[in-house]
Amino acid sequence: MSYEHEISGFKFSLLREEPFYGEVLLRVPIIESTSCRTACTNGRAILFNPKFFDSLTPGARNYVVMHEVMHIMLRHPARRGDRDRGIWNTAADMIVNNTLDGMSNELNSRGIPFERPKKGVFGSVGYYDTTESLYGTLLQNNGDSRRKILIPAGYKKTSPVEPPEDLLDPETQSGELDLVGLSDDEMRGLLKTMLEKHRSNASGMRAFSELRGMLQGRRVRWDKILRDFMVASMSDESSYLTPERKYLHMELIFPGCGTRNERIEQIWAFVDSSGSVSDEEMKNFLFQLRTIARSFGCVMNIAYWDTNVTEVYRNIRTAEEIESCLPNHSGGTDINCVYRWMRENRVKPDVMLILTDGYFGSPDDAVFIPNMKRKTILVIDNESAYDDGFKRIGKLARI
Repeated sequence: MSYEHEISGFKFSLLREEPFYGEVLLRVPIIESTSCRTACTNGRAILFNPKFFDSLTPGARNYVVMHEVMHIMLRHPARRGDRDRGIWNTAADMIVNNTLDGMSNELNSRGIPFERPKKGVFGSVGYYDTTESLYGTLLQNNGDSRRKILIPAGYKKTSPVEPPEDLLDPETQSGELDLVGLSDDEMRGLLKTMLEKHRSNASGMRAFSELRGMLQGRRVRWDKILRDFMVASMSDESSYLTPERKYLHMELIFPGCGTRNERIEQIWAFVDSSGSVSDEEMKNFLFQLRTIARSFGCVMNIAYWDTNVTEVYRNIRTAEEIESCLPNHSGGTDINCVYRWMRENRVKPDVMLILTDGYFGSPDDAVFIPNMKRKTILVIDNESAYDDGFKRIGKLARI
């Protein structure tokens, strides 16, 4: 059975009822192929096995098509990098399926058949979860095991799952995939246009913040944000309660509750030592921070972390002292260890910087310190990891 007519009908129904998705779907080639077991995408086009589609209901076929489209929209093939394929694919599927489950009732009420297929990776995903944060959580919980992926009980999945195989490498080409579909840059441009055009319709979708954050491009450099924060906080004028309006749209001034006499004394740098941040980037970051701390007469402190805070160095003043602050590299990252350590040691930074590649677990409300948000700069060295959900932690910046 050929599914060309059915897929075309789904495209135009979606264009009419959900134009944000429909306009994207119209530009994605969907090709019958026996080269994949079920359905897959390289970020440009979708392949589906007709025998697999034969086993699905019309609603499940629409779900599978949208599943692959969401992978394309969220650039999951391109964002994988050198991460473990199975764990990344599992995290991506959890994000995508959580979004689609939220769309099911609405689409069915509008006459578009849409239902979850019997097999897949399903689970409850938190509001602040992103593909990167879920990847970090799954990586921590699965160690060296890759044949079956254990999803933590908090996501309501109690048994291990087989890692999905629907994300191909972005450069994958064949007779069927040879340069068909939009390039990554073309898709990014289309999505930016669609987000602006259909903002009111798109804002309710679960993955909206991840999509928006991914498309916003590079953030302001961390040292620029820190200097502006320091100047505003130590100003004799009205502190940063009333920053100059010309900077507001640039998001260069920290929001928060300041006072006229507020002074920054203790700067803490929490540096991810799991091996994801290179030694060169780490050292450059610390030397720049020392220069800023000296210019403002502040005390600089360094703490290295992975799944625990491992080494702590206080009152760093010289370049030689930075050179002697050596981290122990290990695998795994858990940002909750930073807040746990701060609580246990009663450390209250006047400003804190967290240097990481962005692949860490979700903040745990039991240890997270919400009022540190206005004093925190989250410095991420991997642009693909940027996500609006990280704004819960603090100001996002680039290395």
